[in-house]
Amino acid sequence: MRTQSFHKYKQAFTLIELLVVISIVALLISILLPALKQARVTARGVKCLTGLRQIGVGQSLYLSDNKEGFPWAFDIGNSYKSQYQKVYMTYLNDNKQLIQCPNSRWHKYDGNNYWQYAANPAIMWRSGSSGRPNTHLKDIGRDSEVIVFMDSSLSSESTPYANSFGKFWDRYSPYGSEYSASSTTLNDQALVYIGDNTDGWGMSDSPPKYKIRFREAGAYADNGQWVTSGLFIDGHAAHLTPDSILARNMRPNNIPQ
Repeated sequence: MRTQSFHKYKQAFTLIELLVVISIVALLISILLPALKQARVTARGVKCLTGLRQIGVGQSLYLSDNKEGFPWAFDIGNSYKSQYQKVYMTYLNDNKQLIQCPNSRWHKYDGNNYWQYAANPAIMWRSGSSGRPNTHLKDIGRDSEVIVFMDSSLSSESTPYANSFGKFWDRYSPYGSEYSASSTTLNDQALVYIGDNTDGWGMSDSPPKYKIRFREAGAYADNGQWVTSGLFIDGHAAHLTPDSILARNMRPNNIPQ
């Protein structure tokens, strides 16, 4: 009796079928990659706000230890010993990652404190050698409304730091002005220098040195992406657009003279 053997043959993909599969995979990748890229940017933006809040906690501890007096943003007269970029580090456990924006295109962690957030000049300006006393917490008056730090343009890739204070953050005064309820400019957009959303002012003292850096909305926040991070006096942090940064956000109730 004969036994009949059966052979099973696997059918291979045809070239056309293979090309269709490859095309579908390529299409899916093209759809998903921008979403994944944006998700990473968003995650870094959340991390940036978390870091700013921790800076806010460190600032509160410093104020508690120093009769609620703010340090200086630019301190030559005291050899930088009273500059926030130096004195706050003790309260941040010298964590250099907190002072650099996760969405920044440049990072550097060595013996230097490369702060990538600049201070509001109406709160922290120059040293006591200029004859101006420190601002105190009681001078602010509206802690949940006044911004103390924001993302700022960086010098260079080798020295990725921001200028210590944001000159012209309030378009009506290069070093800031006081809040007045009768002022007609309180709800005006504060920033005068927006321009190119870029880094790299080097050693120049030109306007790019004082610009807010809007780096929180796109991959490394290329030109045209207009979201920055800000820390308020009361310790909360938020993402801000140019039209949401108003003159009132720059002005404490009192600037000591």
